[in-house]
Amino acid sequence: MEEHSIQEASMTSPRRTDRAAKGPAGVSLLESRVGVEGFLMLESPPDLDLADSWKALNSSYHQALGEAGLDLTTEVFARLHVSDALNQNPMLQEKIALRGGGLVSVIGQSPLQRNKLALEAYHVKGREPCLRRRLPSGEFAVGHGRYEMIWGVFRPGIPGSSAAQTADLLQQLEAVAASHGCPLRDDLLRTWFFVRDIDNNYRGLVEARRDLFERYGMTKATHYVTSTGIAGELKRHDELVAMDALLERGLDPAQIRFMAAEDYLCPTHHYGVTFERGTSVTYGDRTHHFISGTASIDREGKILHEGDLDRQIERTLETIDALLANQGARLSDLKQAVVYLRDPSDGARARRVLGSLLPRSIPRILVEGRVCRPGWLVEIEGLAGTTAGDTRFGNYF
Repeated sequence: MEEHSIQEASMTSPRRTDRAAKGPAGVSLLESRVGVEGFLMLESPPDLDLADSWKALNSSYHQALGEAGLDLTTEVFARLHVSDALNQNPMLQEKIALRGGGLVSVIGQSPLQRNKLALEAYHVKGREPCLRRRLPSGEFAVGHGRYEMIWGVFRPGIPGSSAAQTADLLQQLEAVAASHGCPLRDDLLRTWFFVRDIDNNYRGLVEARRDLFERYGMTKATHYVTSTGIAGELKRHDELVAMDALLERGLDPAQIRFMAAEDYLCPTHHYGVTFERGTSVTYGDRTHHFISGTASIDREGKILHEGDLDRQIERTLETIDALLANQGARLSDLKQAVVYLRDPSDGARARRVLGSLLPRSIPRILVEGRVCRPGWLVEIEGLAGTTAGDTRFGNYF
């Protein structure tokens, strides 16, 4: 992978104050004297109808928030993974509209414990209030310190192929970036693409994304964007691709490093796709490490351990650990993880394997999500964070 040509930041290491909060949901916090970030993962109980699933999930969420010192006024972004997007969306959108909070993305990726709903949520709470605003075009912006993050949920506005719909999504993203004065090449930190029938429609996404990046001078010689491309159902059967995205204004280019671990996995352009393995962003008081969807791959770009779920999970976590180690972090610094399984019947086995390899303090959810190559049985994405920062840069809060 070609890394961005920047000077390596000299890192300082203040006292670690990140911790895992106790509660009925998976919660981790990344704290400093001036603010806290909260990462929550939880699922509805099994064998309930949709109304009772929502009620139980909402109750557990509020309880977990209270125990962590957070509430809906600190919520920034949430993604709701649901078991039947086409049928469940009308009721869920009605509930979401009434709840307040941040921006919510609904994706059809069934949880794997006979349950209907799983939630991941991100919160920020500064000693000084963060400026939060919901934009007329639908995005959610949060000012924190000298920075502003802009979260967007993009759905196709046209019928047609996956390539055409991806191009439409990216045009929407371009318009949002332009309206905020965000150079897409510099300020786009993270994307998630959800693809109906990924075995047939992934190629169209790849082609449309490459076209956009080339227009902005984003190539293997410069950099791409950290991303996940995974199967997901949407609220209409003719929606083939959806995208969630995160932009961040106010960053100096020296705050961004692109992650690689070439002893474990090759740059993505070796097999014709255009995304980064991960992105590290350093602030004065902390560092974030965004990890793209990662699978069991070798340094030549080939699938490792075909047909063996346990070893694919092990290899995937080894690779994520190597990516983090090259940036001065560890697997135990993960604040959240989403595990996508191609075969939903692998859920119980995957939970056992993950339980033996990941610290219990790391919040995680497992959902059904076919990976872009049929031979990959599992893909894992995550966000790690530490209180190691660089005083050359402004604090997160």
